Amino acid sequence: MSTPETPSTTPSLIDRRIRLAGKIGRVLCTTLLLGGTLLLLWFLGAVATQPEAIVKLNLTPDRQEQIAGFKREPAKLAEFLQRQPEELMTLAYHQAEANKYQALVDLPSKRGGTVAVAGLLGVLVLGFVWLLRQLFAAFADGQVITADNARTLRRLGITLLIVGGLGLNVGVIITGLLLLILGWNLQQALALQAEQALVI
Repeated sequence: MSTPETPSTTPSLIDRRIRLAGKIGRVLCTTLLLGGTLLLLWFLGAVATQPEAIVKLNLTPDRQEQIAGFKREPAKLAEFLQRQPEELMTLAYHQAEANKYQALVDLPSKRGGTVAVAGLLGVLVLGFVWLLRQLFAAFADGQVITADNARTLRRLGITLLIVGGLGLNVGVIITGLLLLILGWNLQQALALQAEQALVI
């Protein structure tokens, strides 16, 4: 006589896993919020008062020597491109970043606008992490499919749409749209469930 098979995961186990994932996510988001806030404050302070520090951060003496070598012997640049294209792209990125902040060293009047734009983007990113933390906190409390989570998903989507729009990043915009649609669908499903409960 065979015994009926029991499912490998019981609802209580699934519930514990969701709560554990929520707690881990909440801790990670809290850490990101604290670290991100400190990093943003340092960055804004550096842009406002000492943009040359950011230039030096991007163009270390080794990188400066490498770029100077390419200017002296352009054939080395082509050879380096064939051997290490990823390293060359990284070097080009750091050179572009250094040039951007060098303009702030040369023209101090531009610093205020740069600080304002960078501050706005930083606050939006930190706001996104805060909303994500709220979502994980709800999971940690065992609340998965709720109207609050649907609203949080929609807010996450809107935040990503704004950040993606300001940064002209299509990937971030698409992710924001997907979160917005997911939150809206969850809200509609909850409304339908409530309506069916009233009919019964």
